[in-house]
Amino acid sequence: YQRRVRGHWLSMEQRAPDAAKLPKIFHVNWFRKSAEGKFLWPGFGDNARVLEWIIKRATAPADADAVDTPIGYVPRPDALDLSNVDVAPETMTELLTVNKSDWNAEADKYDAFLNELGVTIPDGIWAELQTLKNNTK
Repeated sequence: YQRRVRGHWLSMEQRAPDAAKLPKIFHVNWFRKSAEGKFLWPGFGDNARVLEWIIKRATAPADADAVDTPIGYVPRPDALDLSNVDVAPETMTELLTVNKSDWNAEADKYDAFLNELGVTIPDGIWAELQTLKNNTK
């Protein structure tokens, strides 16, 4: 049953009359820390700044300021409204930098997790994971 459900959702792109109108998937790590162990993003109400970019990206992708990276699009540093928030430019650079080796290690963790589930994982998920691994080599 679970495999059918996962497969159903993975097939939506091929079955939808307009795939551009399907829900978008975004990944946000609100809890990313610096080498010193401090949170990079202030959090709380300032999360709305990132959510605003996500909404713009989902509703008008050509109008949203984004950079294509090995894991997908991330905001350009000037794309987020940083008025009245204390985030240094170098912190924004760190937040928006995609470290390929970190993401490749993360992909290995995903691989191990999926293998531990003890269920059949749809081919589409394995293909996405392989793409992530290839993009982050």
